[in-house]
Amino acid sequence: MLRSFNSMNFHFGLAVFSLAFMAAIGSMVPLLDSTVQAAPGAYPPYFQKLERGLFYPAYLQRDAALITEQLGLSDQERVLVEFVINSYVETFEQEAEAVRIQMEALESPDMLELPDHVNRKDIRRRAKAEMTSDRSGGGINGQIMEKLSVRRARATKIISEELELEPLGDLNDSARTQLIVDWGIRRAELERGLLEQLELIRSENGDHWDAIRRALRRLNSDWTEEFRGEETDLELLMREHFGQDDPNYLKARRLLSEYAIDYDMQLAIRNAVLSETTPLLLDALDRTHLQQALAISRDQITARANLVDLNMAWRQRLLDSIEDERRRADFEHYMNARMYPNLHLGDPPAATIDYLINARLVDPETEATLLAIKDEYKSERDAWRMVAIMLKPEWERDRLMQELESNVVGMAYKGWLNGLGNRRESLIGWKNHLASGRQIDQDYFNKIQSIIGFEAMNSVPGRFRVSRRGDGSRGPVPRAARSANVVYWNGFMNEAMR
Repeated sequence: MLRSFNSMNFHFGLAVFSLAFMAAIGSMVPLLDSTVQAAPGAYPPYFQKLERGLFYPAYLQRDAALITEQLGLSDQERVLVEFVINSYVETFEQEAEAVRIQMEALESPDMLELPDHVNRKDIRRRAKAEMTSDRSGGGINGQIMEKLSVRRARATKIISEELELEPLGDLNDSARTQLIVDWGIRRAELERGLLEQLELIRSENGDHWDAIRRALRRLNSDWTEEFRGEETDLELLMREHFGQDDPNYLKARRLLSEYAIDYDMQLAIRNAVLSETTPLLLDALDRTHLQQALAISRDQITARANLVDLNMAWRQRLLDSIEDERRRADFEHYMNARMYPNLHLGDPPAATIDYLINARLVDPETEATLLAIKDEYKSERDAWRMVAIMLKPEWERDRLMQELESNVVGMAYKGWLNGLGNRRESLIGWKNHLASGRQIDQDYFNKIQSIIGFEAMNSVPGRFRVSRRGDGSRGPVPRAARSANVVYWNGFMNEAMR
């Protein structure tokens, strides 16, 4: 009797869970009239950062000290520089805040009538029907998950039809976009006015001015990096590794001069793309215009990726300039560790062996065996890292594009978390490569344990058997507390500009 009662409770509870689960699935779909409503005002993180980047000044109060030092200005001239920059920053912040207040006062923009409005609405209605349909005829045991995957595939296919609609012509800018465009013009006017005033204060070291501006553009970049290598300063890395008096660094000065100019030009292109497309992208999100939002997202990713590609090409050129193989290998290892810190979080098997030897827990014969295993492990791990460095750029771009696809589609189809259902090979390849790295560690731990035994292995403190915590910081770029990195040598910069 008790067993029968428990069985009834189980089936009743499962039925209630199923109904609740299906109700939750039903709530994860757009309302029928979602095509005539604006997207919510709160954007996903990437788009919020874009909007904030429009209101970042080109020069900051801290920059006065750098300009004074680099130009060799007198005390009176230093006071003038500080006054001019402080006035610029104060005016910039006041006017930027006024624009932000005007933007906040705007009503949420309704989606404009589009030529394909009827088709778009029909697509979203059919997608909703697929999200909530039940073609399997009901049932509980083992059928729900299959039904969800089938419905998800059908709904994704219907959503993709929206990307095949006839391309739309130019759309009217929203009131917010008009404000941002006007602010961009005013922002450029403020910067021009500041530079004209600074031009009058230059002294005998005025040749440095272009190099100073390049350094400040890099330090005061409107938008922070999304990809590793997007903001990497290769000159800084080379100087830190070799020292400014080392022959390898001195020999590379001509290349470093060309690099500083090339990077500045590509950085200007990236910033221009982000500045010009951001208001259009925000409009596309508000209108839930998938085609435009995804196209602009791809353009922004490409602009960022081009900066990474330039840095990687110059990275190789600088490595090729070093003739000594050992020193070239040392510099490459240093650059890799600085550019990709999360791929260099320590080598647990090697740290375990070092602990066993330093703590004198093994005899000389076992020590020799363990040291041979350590060398073998580090060689295999370094090879794994080189492959990871080659895979990482494509993985980062595809990961961000998939994230933005999910965000854009989710704002049009409320609660839909599957994007366009794309399975990018680079994401799968990266996941598999990370798994292979963990397997390398496990295989060598097994080798060590087979030699020293379980008890000795278990005596090694846990901190030696795990990787360090990941590093999420930007870099390597000069931090706010440091001076900007001015790259200038007489006789080189003029030649690099030719």
